[in-house]
Amino acid sequence: MSVNLSKLNELVNSANYAKAEFLLYDLIKTAPNDYNLNKNLGMVLLAQKKYQGALLSFEKCYFTNKNDIDVILNLSFLFLKVQDHAQCIKFSNEVIDIDPNNAGSYQNLATSYLEMHNFTKAEEYADKVIKLRGGINSKEFLKYTDFINVYADILLAKKDISAFVNFSQIILDKEFFIAEIFIKLLKQEPSKIKATYISVIENVINNPSQFENNVERNAQLASANICLAEFHKSKRKISENYFISANENILSMQRTPIYTRQQMYINLVDYFSKFKENLIIDKIDPNKGKGVIFIVGMPRSGTTLTESILSTANDIVAGGEKVFFTNNLWTIFSDLKSGQPLNPQFIEELGDRYLDTIELHRGGALNFIDKMPANFLFYKFIKLALPGSKFIHTYRNPWDNAISLFKANYQDTIIYASSFFAIATEYSNYSHLMKFWKKISKDPFLDMPYEEIVSNTDISIKKLWDYCGLKGEFSSQKRKSHYANTASQQQVSQDIYKTSLKKDEFSEFRDQFYDDFAQQDIFWEKRRNT
Repeated sequence: MSVNLSKLNELVNSANYAKAEFLLYDLIKTAPNDYNLNKNLGMVLLAQKKYQGALLSFEKCYFTNKNDIDVILNLSFLFLKVQDHAQCIKFSNEVIDIDPNNAGSYQNLATSYLEMHNFTKAEEYADKVIKLRGGINSKEFLKYTDFINVYADILLAKKDISAFVNFSQIILDKEFFIAEIFIKLLKQEPSKIKATYISVIENVINNPSQFENNVERNAQLASANICLAEFHKSKRKISENYFISANENILSMQRTPIYTRQQMYINLVDYFSKFKENLIIDKIDPNKGKGVIFIVGMPRSGTTLTESILSTANDIVAGGEKVFFTNNLWTIFSDLKSGQPLNPQFIEELGDRYLDTIELHRGGALNFIDKMPANFLFYKFIKLALPGSKFIHTYRNPWDNAISLFKANYQDTIIYASSFFAIATEYSNYSHLMKFWKKISKDPFLDMPYEEIVSNTDISIKKLWDYCGLKGEFSSQKRKSHYANTASQQQVSQDIYKTSLKKDEFSEFRDQFYDDFAQQDIFWEKRRNT
């Protein structure tokens, strides 16, 4: 085993986490309860952002030793990543009981309360983090870019724009490149952007050799190009070229092939075309999930705008983008392919666990909004688990949607957003899946075109209120104060406008986009007719 452990250390030190993971699984087969092996596996999975697997490993360690502060802190962080705020708070406080000066635990608490829209508590814990890390002006503070972004979001959520501007300039004045801070400052107060900030960004692009590996280099180059694209947005062609460069850098990183995703759609349609749901339906309360409202659709299709409108109703909580179903259902697609029947107990427990997870954030409110766009993939699973829930489907002109995706900085989340071909393929797959869901649905979801929302807002609001059974009057002012930690935050804070309709940017790609889109439609039509 000593030889294997030496090899393991070598792999971890060289950041070869995938091979380290396989080696650890082999070692654990012979020593399943070895504390250090399970802890190392948790660290390796965490490094790869495999949060569910890392949780299982660290939980196993925790039940063996409840005094290992590293394990407890990692559990706190992981429960934050899967948005189980109650558990995040529990483990964060356990860390504080052992080490009252542990800045990481206070950071997890600040982030958790921010996501639950408790901005007062978020700021309270954030202030503790700042103090423990030597203050905003310290070199130590600059090491924690994740927290810098969290603190900026807290200030923006509280609508303390002057404090946000001051904080952003303190950070950027140190000639320290954080793309998110630059872009947020640019959108809030463009007059506060200094020439030195631009010089720092240009230095990132002009000196790529300063980065240690290809992944870091491409990630930083992508972010820098997006910053300059946003800065030069009044010069359309220059801005477009920077966006193109940014997406070329993102595509240089390892990505999931688009046809792998297409197979996922095929599996869903084929499986549920023959699915018999009575065995599951008969066991679940038809009112389970009542008051939960899911907003789904392509990203950048109006999901955040719709959430902000709904959030002005009485007795409602906007929960943002919940990753619960993505985390718990993504691996199920392999079983679908093999024809494995759905376990009624699994479906019932899935609904129970989801309701438990959102309970703290919901806070007893009658209605709760989950606006994770990707939940459209899991529509049937969710309706089986929570038959009393409502679904709103937002959609948008394909080309307008494509441009909006292409201009966003989706490096780690939306794998198809960096290529117009991939977006066209994804949009076609998605639109045909939604048609299929509607065809087999006994409780149809509400279709809400983005164009209708912005052009006929009053009519759209009435449709939303009637469908969801909401009380209270819509408030434009309340909508603009809505916090959304997404690419749409700037739009939400403004009056509803129509300038996002009929975009003509990147015009040289438009015809090919629609050709690719049409080819995918032909593919689905052929499958439908065979």
